[in-house]
Amino acid sequence: MNSTSSEWRRQDLVNIRGVPMFCAFAHNLDEIIDHFQAREDDIVIATYPKSGTTWMSEIVDLVLSDGDIEKSRRDAIFQKVPMLEFRVPGEIIYVARNPKDVAVSFYHFDKMNQLHPDPGTWEEYVERFIQGNVGFGSWGAHVRDWWNLRQQKNMLYVFYEDMLEVSLPVHLREKHLSAKEHKVDLNPITNTTY
Repeated sequence: MNSTSSEWRRQDLVNIRGVPMFCAFAHNLDEIIDHFQAREDDIVIATYPKSGTTWMSEIVDLVLSDGDIEKSRRDAIFQKVPMLEFRVPGEIIYVARNPKDVAVSFYHFDKMNQLHPDPGTWEEYVERFIQGNVGFGSWGAHVRDWWNLRQQKNMLYVFYEDMLEVSLPVHLREKHLSAKEHKVDLNPITNTTY
């Protein structure tokens, strides 16, 4: 897909398996879902958009890089961590965030991102967000569905607001990823300001 092509700009959402998706990402998504083969050792980071996906991806990459910041800088995060819009087997880290903060962030992201439908006014957007008529559908249903899976042995359910604690990478290492024992520092190129 040529991201500069006007055919993808400000298109309406497309329903994929009951979930409203951005037109630019919906092409062949059913086929991709049907043919994707996950490995048992995959680590899946699941979030509703604008809930800490990139930040958690950087943390996991840093943990898997044994805390080596230079190694974790090897490429852009979207090259190191593929974005999949469906569930797969393996270790799962789910990040949930306060819906007000999600809505504000998603609104401004949609205003900036020409591959998303025009968000309209803030008031219009909030109403669509509450109704689940935005990309990826209902925040409440998404968070609730993953919350109901939180007791599974391969699942770590994390709140975005808790990620402010420096101890999170250590928690991930000890409780979920079983990496070597050592101090892990956050990647300085990750935006952790608010």
